[in-house]
Amino acid sequence: MEMPVFQTGLKVHFLKTSEMYPNIKVLLTILATLPVTTCSAERSFCSLKRTKTSIPSSMTTTRLTNLTLLLVIRDIEVVLQSAIDEFACRHPRRLQMSHALSY
Repeated sequence: MEMPVFQTGLKVHFLKTSEMYPNIKVLLTILATLPVTTCSAERSFCSLKRTKTSIPSSMTTTRLTNLTLLLVIRDIEVVLQSAIDEFACRHPRRLQMSHALSY
């Protein structure tokens, strides 16, 4: 199977150019591997906009960052028991009160 004339001409031109300008060859090789746009950046800005409009602006920066991360990275699996245990370690008095009310 023969290659079209355009592709063979392009290969010859690229080989000649790479011999004369080796740095340009490296630059073009790196440039060819970079993505044209990043979808994750657009997704995070969209999530940030949704979070800021749905929740009052009195929120701290840390909480806003954490909520945005939860929206962007959705493949994190939350284990309910570990969340309860962490809450119990951070707020033992609240857990005792809620436990006392359940009797």
